[in-house]
Amino acid sequence: MVNGMIKKIAIGLVVVLAVAIVATFTWKEMEKEKINKQISDQIEQELAPYNLEKEKIQTDLEQLEINYDRELGKGTVVILFPDISEKIYTEFYPILNEYGYKAALTVSQEQFPGKEGCLTAEQFQELLNAGWNYCIQWHEDVPLEKWVFNFKNSLRSMRISASNIMYFPSGMYQQKYDRALEAFGFKAAVHHGEEGRPVVEMSGEGNVWHLGVAKMGEEGTQELLEKAILEKGAMALSIEFDQEEETEEVDEEDILYSRLNTLEPHTKSERLQIVGFADVKAYLNDKETRAVSAEENRRVKKEELENALAEVQKQIDDVYVKYGK
Repeated sequence: MVNGMIKKIAIGLVVVLAVAIVATFTWKEMEKEKINKQISDQIEQELAPYNLEKEKIQTDLEQLEINYDRELGKGTVVILFPDISEKIYTEFYPILNEYGYKAALTVSQEQFPGKEGCLTAEQFQELLNAGWNYCIQWHEDVPLEKWVFNFKNSLRSMRISASNIMYFPSGMYQQKYDRALEAFGFKAAVHHGEEGRPVVEMSGEGNVWHLGVAKMGEEGTQELLEKAILEKGAMALSIEFDQEEETEEVDEEDILYSRLNTLEPHTKSERLQIVGFADVKAYLNDKETRAVSAEENRRVKKEELENALAEVQKQIDDVYVKYGK
């Protein structure tokens, strides 16, 4: 019986000792976790300003690339009406104003200010005063020299300054015309990609520079627009209204809104600019200079930011070393 009691006491002592050991271990672990949390909190507190600075620098580096891309330029487009229909003033002009866009007109013998169905001389001049511009369309059935002389006289009689931009309808442009255009004071030829010329132009060089035009809504035009945006090139987009059937009425205002809505997201994101002919020439001529300047600005700023990032990372590493992490 005595032995039994001793055995029970011994078992009790073992249990108590085991509980005490477990309790001590648990307490030590809790204390260890408490200390580790205090250290972690302290590290986090010390790292906070460095992490914020690091995040800001990384954001600045990302923005630097965006700014660099913008400094290189943007897609450049001339909105072109291949006529001077009176509807341009009465219906389309207010719509373009809603978007903040200006456009270019095309004047020819048939489409001339004051003629029936065309803009009046006053309306035409008002559009020019508002920042619109225009080009001239030559018809091959009249010798260029005689045609230019008579046409410029007609413009002069209406107190309209003659444009130095020649527009060629689709399929009409030939490179051989450039010499004649230069001789008669023309500075640019607007074409439709004839003779292998690119519709999206990347250079404004030459005594006669070139600008391709594509019809909005036509197959392939959207791809050309994307090319102009991505490659920072220039082109013209013509707005024309065709009826699928002679008896079918086309809501031209709805079509115009649709066309302009394809441009608006790009202009709002500053990937695209809508300009006049003269601005295209200046933009293209300045392209190389702009690229050199943008590259230098990017190099200097990137070096500054990368040095600052390396310094902040060193400060972050020093905090971890301080706490043996």
